[in-house]
Amino acid sequence: MLFSSSTTEEVADDVKVDRVLRQMHPQLQDLVAGSTFSSLKALADVADGLMERVRRRLQYRPPPPKTNQVARDLAYSAHGMPDAMAVPQHSVAVVSALNAGWTPGCAWPLHPGAVQPSYHRDQWPIIQAQSVGAPTYRPPAGRRPQRAPSPVVCRRCGVLGHIARNCASKPRQGNTVCF
Repeated sequence: MLFSSSTTEEVADDVKVDRVLRQMHPQLQDLVAGSTFSSLKALADVADGLMERVRRRLQYRPPPPKTNQVARDLAYSAHGMPDAMAVPQHSVAVVSALNAGWTPGCAWPLHPGAVQPSYHRDQWPIIQAQSVGAPTYRPPAGRRPQRAPSPVVCRRCGVLGHIARNCASKPRQGNTVCF
C-alpha cells in the first residue's frame, strides 16, 4: 500500500494529495501549480484535462517555412549603435574606424550578409585561400618513374614468358630442376 505506515492509522486526504503532487513528474507539476485539491478523487477528476494539455504541449509542430530573411543580429554589424549616448568617448581615429561602414542615409550600417544572404557562402573560398600559405612540399609534375616489371620464369621448364600452371610441357618425374 502506498499510504500505509507502520501503525494502521489513517492518513489525511491533504497529506495524500501532497505526496502525489510531490512525486508527480516535473512536466505535470507545473500544470497543477497553484491548484489546490481537497482529495485524490478531485485530483483524478482533473487528470483528463491535464493529460490533454500535456498531449497538446508535446504534439509535433513543424518548423516555420524557410525564408531568405537574415536575423536582425546578423544583419547589422556589431559597431553600429542606435543612439549616440551608448558610444563611449574615444579618440577621433577610433570613432572614425567605428563609423567606417556608416552612411548618413541609414541609422544602422548594414552588414553585407543583410543585403545578399549568400555573402558568407561566397566569401568562404576567398577566406580559405587567404589563410592557407604556400605548400611546403610540391609533388613532382608528371608520373613517377616506375621499374620495369621483372621477367616471368616458368618453374617447370625454365623458359621466360609464362608460369608453371600455364606451361605446355609435361611435368617432370623424378629430378626436378631448380631455376
